[in-house]
Amino acid sequence: MHPDVPAKLAARARVFDTGHGRKTDTTDVRSVAVVALRTTGVHRVSPDDHTVALRLLVDRRDELGRTRTDTVNRLHKLLTELIPGGEVHPERWTGA
Repeated sequence: MHPDVPAKLAARARVFDTGHGRKTDTTDVRSVAVVALRTTGVHRVSPDDHTVALRLLVDRRDELGRTRTDTVNRLHKLLTELIPGGEVHPERWTGA
C-alpha cells in the first residue's frame, strides 16, 4: 500500500522544506514522505491487477527496444567492418 499524496500538498511541503520549490526526484520523494507521515486522512492505494499487468508489458516493451537497438548497433558494426572504408549506404539496401 502506498500513500496517495495530493500534488499540491507535496509541492507546498517542497517549498517550505527547501525554500525555493525546485523540483527534483530527491526533493519530491522527501516532500511526499513528509506529507504522508504528517497528514491525517491520506488515502492508501495499492496497484490493481491491471496496473501490474500494464507495468509488465511496459517493462517488456522497454526490454525489446533495448534489444533492438543493441542488435542494430551490432549489425552496423559488422557492416562497417565488411564494407571497404567502413562507409555504409543504407539507401542501397532498399534499391532506392
